[in-house]
Amino acid sequence: MSDKINIGIDALGINEEGGGRTSILRYLQTIIEEANEWNYVIYLSEYEPTLTKPNVKQVILPFTRGILSRFFMQIYLPFDVIFRKLDVIHFTKGQASLVPIAKMVLTIHDLTIIHHPDIHNRLSVFYWKRIQPWMAKKMHAIFAVSKNTANDIVSHYKISPEKISVVYNTSQFHDYFNKNLTARSIINEEERQRNPYLLYVGLLALKKNLETLVRAIDLLKRNNILKPTLLIVGPRYSESDAGYILELIKDLNLQDQIIYKGKVPKEDLFEIFKNALVFVFPSIHEGFGIPCLESMELGVPLIASKTSGIVEVVGDAGVLIDDYLSPKEWAEAIHRVYQSKELRDAMIEKGYQRSTLIHSKYSPIEAIPIYRSLIQSKRNKVDGF
Repeated sequence: MSDKINIGIDALGINEEGGGRTSILRYLQTIIEEANEWNYVIYLSEYEPTLTKPNVKQVILPFTRGILSRFFMQIYLPFDVIFRKLDVIHFTKGQASLVPIAKMVLTIHDLTIIHHPDIHNRLSVFYWKRIQPWMAKKMHAIFAVSKNTANDIVSHYKISPEKISVVYNTSQFHDYFNKNLTARSIINEEERQRNPYLLYVGLLALKKNLETLVRAIDLLKRNNILKPTLLIVGPRYSESDAGYILELIKDLNLQDQIIYKGKVPKEDLFEIFKNALVFVFPSIHEGFGIPCLESMELGVPLIASKTSGIVEVVGDAGVLIDDYLSPKEWAEAIHRVYQSKELRDAMIEKGYQRSTLIHSKYSPIEAIPIYRSLIQSKRNKVDGF
């Protein structure tokens, strides 16, 4: 049989800006560079210039989710894998084919729906509770974005830990830094003091717990303790989720304090992020929590929920809220960090150290021997060994 090794990777949707795009794109770039003797077929929603290589074939499919993406996964992809003679197919977005095709690898980012079914629709809950475990057991290897997610997979899906490898996410700003531009060099404390604001970056979604954050800002205002500005940056997860949050801001008469900026270009986000006085992340569950890593990397003091993968990423470098559904606890933490430069300076230093540690553990290269093992297993079986 042919000696050519062909790797397929489903990366539909990485054209959308955000931490997910950065982690998957950097993963692809690293794998392609380190194992450049292989051929790659990358399934994308849009052409990706940074993946233009002689050994890379980009298959463009103009959808990211919904019925068309499910049709692609269950009908189109199995035939395409056979047609292109792929040895391995890696699903990077949590969904995989139910049809056994090639050697299959699945990345699972989180099991939020399992932990919080009350804030998701019934069909999604059914899928993640009934279909996803069955699908995951069909995989030849599983990548989890944190130890927390890996433990969840073992606990809820009853999958052997030996099948699971942890491959951390990364920051979308990590490539900005080099010997000429360091994280410490970008801090402009004068600008932060002149125009102080809190920052949240992420989806407008119920699981992000923005209601608690909004009510904490209202509590600070009503008690004449503090009147901070909060910038909310990120896309709407759904119109119902976003509408609820934006209506709450209006009902509490906080439009002058809480400003929703929506999605912004990466370059603008970098400027907004690095000039924030404090970063706040009230999410109720995360597989990893990329914005937390970004805030530490950019020298922005961090307040976040003490839950799931956030604890693993942040460690002792930020203020973690035990009762993260309590506006009072959030208000107290914001006031304490906002008012104390000494505390913020200490958090900044710890954040640098923590982000360096997390990045040192980020190694997509670890996926290569797993691919090799699966390829060898497949070819031995085909050759009759």
